[in-house]
Amino acid sequence: MLSLRLFDRTAAIPIMAAPLHDYRVRVGSVCHSDDSAEVAERSYNVLLRRLADHGHGLQDPALVALATAGITAKRDLNRAFATAQKAGDVRTFQEFIASRRPAG
Repeated sequence: MLSLRLFDRTAAIPIMAAPLHDYRVRVGSVCHSDDSAEVAERSYNVLLRRLADHGHGLQDPALVALATAGITAKRDLNRAFATAQKAGDVRTFQEFIASRRPAG
C-alpha cells in the first residue's frame, strides 16, 4: 500500500533496470509459519475493507479499483495455497507457486 500511495501522488516514477533488493527466506518468519495463510487472509480482508470504506488513503478512484482487483486476486491465490497446504500438497507458499509452473 505504501508503494500505491507513492504512485497515487507522483506524476512519474523512474524505472530501475537492476533490482535494488534481494528476496530472502527466513525459516520461522510470519510468511513461513503454519498459520501464514490465515494471517494473510486477515490482512487481505482488512485492506479490502479499508479500500471499500475510504480508498485506504488513495485519491485516484482508478487506482483504488486496480488495488482492489489486485488484492482480491492475491487473496484468491492465498486461499488456493491454504487448500493445498491443508491437503498436504505443499508446506510453503513458495512451494505452492513452484508447483503451479508448467513443466519444462
